[in-house]
Amino acid sequence: MFLYEVADAASSTGVMVAALAVYFLNWVWVDAEIGLLVALLICPSTISLVADSLRVSRYCS
Repeated sequence: MFLYEVADAASSTGVMVAALAVYFLNWVWVDAEIGLLVALLICPSTISLVADSLRVSRYCS
């Protein structure tokens, strides 16, 4: 559970940093880069979540 909170905090911080970089430095590419990093942080947890839900749905049907 702690790692989810760390990933969430890192994602939020990254989004704020990207917003500041776009606003002050006009680096519009930073938004896409941070979005990709956030997706990479989320992917491992979604894989385990999908696996768990498939396991549960197999028992419920």
